[in-house]
Amino acid sequence: MNSFLKDLFSYVGSTSLAGLLIVILNKYVNEKLKGEINKDIEKFKGSINKDNEKFKGEINKDNEKFKGEINKDIEEFKIKEARANLISSRYVDVVTSERILWLEKIREDISKIVGLTRLIFSHDEIMTNYFNATLLQSFMKDKSNNDNSNIYFEEFKNKLDEKNQGISELLQVITKLKLRLNYDEDSNLIKLLGKIECGIISKINKEEMINYLNEVVNISHVILKKEWNKVKKEVMEGKEDKIH
Repeated sequence: MNSFLKDLFSYVGSTSLAGLLIVILNKYVNEKLKGEINKDIEKFKGSINKDNEKFKGEINKDNEKFKGEINKDIEEFKIKEARANLISSRYVDVVTSERILWLEKIREDISKIVGLTRLIFSHDEIMTNYFNATLLQSFMKDKSNNDNSNIYFEEFKNKLDEKNQGISELLQVITKLKLRLNYDEDSNLIKLLGKIECGIISKINKEEMINYLNEVVNISHVILKKEWNKVKKEVMEGKEDKIH
């Protein structure tokens, strides 16, 4: 006979049938709720990880496409230069390498900002689940010996620490990107980055933040394309404009 049945028969001699049923029911409900909570949390974590991996894949695909376009243009420049003998290959390499480095840094910063912001919001949702689980387990504490509220609370604190680290890194990247940009030419993007900073601190809703991120991606594509067109024009005309 297992320990649970022994305890059960022992308890029968000291309490009423109604009390016994309450104990059994509480134990069953607590175990069932604990299982459902764990299942929901794992399911949500899985969906967040899947969404983040999908987003990273899209960013990497877009980055590789952009690199391919740049490399193709560089080769076309060198072919035209060799045929027309207008400018030296060395000049082409110097100018394009400086511009490409700037473009790469801008693109990398944008990618980090979007990724970190999405990660911060995913932590918020996961933390809510852990917090609710902590409250529920605390409520059931007197009705069961299997109290996992401390475990859930530790998970909650870990996610909070990760979120705060993410916010700190995000604000650093935003500041760095602002310094790379030209306020007169890139004011729309700079103002939008300011909205993201305020939104993270003031905790705006997820939908509004996603709209900001979509605008950032769209505006950055325009800036990168415009800057690359300037590079092509400078190289073909044989003069270098100031890198802003």
